Amino acid sequence: MLGQSSVLSFSFNELKNNFFTGTIFGKRAGLVEEVSGNYFESDVFKRITGQSMVTADRKYKDPISFIPCMKIIISVNQLPRVNDVFEGYYRRLGIVRFNAHFSLADNNLDPEIEFKLDRARKAFLHFALDGLESLILEGGFLPVADDTALLAEYTTSNSSLLFFLGQNFAPVPKDNASVYTATAMPFKEFYSQYSTFARENGLGQKSAVTLLDELRRSKFKPFDLTLEEAKDGRQAYVLGLKKAI
Repeated sequence: MLGQSSVLSFSFNELKNNFFTGTIFGKRAGLVEEVSGNYFESDVFKRITGQSMVTADRKYKDPISFIPCMKIIISVNQLPRVNDVFEGYYRRLGIVRFNAHFSLADNNLDPEIEFKLDRARKAFLHFALDGLESLILEGGFLPVADDTALLAEYTTSNSSLLFFLGQNFAPVPKDNASVYTATAMPFKEFYSQYSTFARENGLGQKSAVTLLDELRRSKFKPFDLTLEEAKDGRQAYVLGLKKAI
């Protein structure tokens, strides 16, 4: 429906290429069909999906500025690993699990599927237009419980800190101020426990500075954490946690 000239196929490894952003100019869809087990940095991904003006370098050509309109579709068996725990990345995602499995052993392969899909191209266009109308009326995709749970699972798998919290602590609500305040744990002790857990579980260990920054800026649902820091910057406390039973 879009035409081959409007579609770009790429891998997340290409996001590191200085000239990648220039290749998406005029593209309507970006297809990712393979991911490596390595983590990728999300800065470029967020920049080209943020609906803001970007400037792209081009080899042997002048830079260009434009607003990307490319919708990225990732079709993989394993979700990409990303060094990002902030909401700006995850609110851009809609994860859908496809449970159907087709094989000769299951006797559910249709040898004429390509021909049938090609013949139904006009019908797909009508489905797409109906879907667009619904999307505009609803203001976005409606949340589905299974997809929401899958996104939460994906978020946890990318954060050694969130995994550490979920495996070792239970949340303490703020509605009882005295109980909440009593949970104060020195950050040095918190970081020591985190470091041991990350090391024993083969997780990517974050520095104390990075961990402090995540605690300041991130939300770790269902935890309602507070980071209290002394004015001289010498001591900090983490509030809102109790040891899991």
